[in-house]
Amino acid sequence: MPDFSPEELLPHRAPMLLVQGIREADLEHDSIVATARCSRNDLLYNAGINGVYPTASIEIMAQAIGLLSGYADRIHNRPAASMGKLLSVKQFHLHTDALPLDAELLAEARGIMNTPPIGVYECRLLHGKTLLAEAEITVIRED
Repeated sequence: MPDFSPEELLPHRAPMLLVQGIREADLEHDSIVATARCSRNDLLYNAGINGVYPTASIEIMAQAIGLLSGYADRIHNRPAASMGKLLSVKQFHLHTDALPLDAELLAEARGIMNTPPIGVYECRLLHGKTLLAEAEITVIRED
């Protein structure tokens, strides 16, 4: 699998670039496992919970979807999308009070419906085998 940095595949930059890279991508099955790491320097860090607000998991999972889209564009030599937008979040469940600091998180996304320019993905955010959050996220791609 070719190695691309998130900055090559997404329009996001610090402090809102929350993903670090691609662990696995399977274009045939429209799925990705992306890595992320939270720190005290994050925009959404809260000392009161000694972590990052868990609602940030939505943005981390959405950025994983963006990585998958950008990766597919690169592999298929297509122009990159000018922007992607999150349209809806359904079935959102948090299983933590805070995203842990200085730990590798895995954001998984699997396409369950893709009718360009709209895609629907089942997503999960994990710390090791511990499920932190899950959601069904609908996105739209703007070319």
